[in-house]
Amino acid sequence: ALSPWFAEWKPWKISFSSANLALALYEIVITNPGGLQARVDFPALFRRKTDIALSLGYSPLLHLYGYVFDSFDRDLYPGGLYGRLGIVPFKRLRGFIGAELTPQFTLMKTETSAYRVSGNMPALTLNGLCQYRFGNYTMAANLRLGGGVAVIGGIQYEHRDGAVSEEVAAAFFFGSIGASFEWTLRRGLFVEAGAEYVQGFSPHSPPPGLVRANVGAGWKF
Repeated sequence: ALSPWFAEWKPWKISFSSANLALALYEIVITNPGGLQARVDFPALFRRKTDIALSLGYSPLLHLYGYVFDSFDRDLYPGGLYGRLGIVPFKRLRGFIGAELTPQFTLMKTETSAYRVSGNMPALTLNGLCQYRFGNYTMAANLRLGGGVAVIGGIQYEHRDGAVSEEVAAAFFFGSIGASFEWTLRRGLFVEAGAEYVQGFSPHSPPPGLVRANVGAGWKF
């Protein structure tokens, strides 16, 4: 028969708020009066079931090869911006899985001896995201794979004699793969840097290959 003491024994429960803890892997050490210890790892990043991240940054575009549009085929286009909305609902110790929606905007301009041509290229990318965190969960390596659509618009030729053409536009679908490094500075504030390769799917031959760099900052909710 069980002793009255053992029959009345119940497990201890410890609870506390992790809302103000930094993202890190903590260790809880429990010591009984006899000196026996038990240790439990506690990852503070799991205080949120789902991470939602919003970031903005600078995004220059480099053309590698292929047809983009007449004259837009050999330059680095430094005038670029991006925004990113990410959601990470699946968290595992070996990696986080989520998705991201990224609008981008690039100003494009090329000059020749005969004319100047200018335009812009807005694009929208939907990526799957695989994230591996390290450095006490304050840093992360991100791998992205997805695709989207780009529109080259507002294209206008200004000839040396003063003549200006009508505006024209074109569009193409693309696939992309990229990687980036993310560093959490404090609480939800983070900075990120990376690049992605973009392969266009166009009726023109050869289709374009592009590289887009990304440097920015954001907030994780």
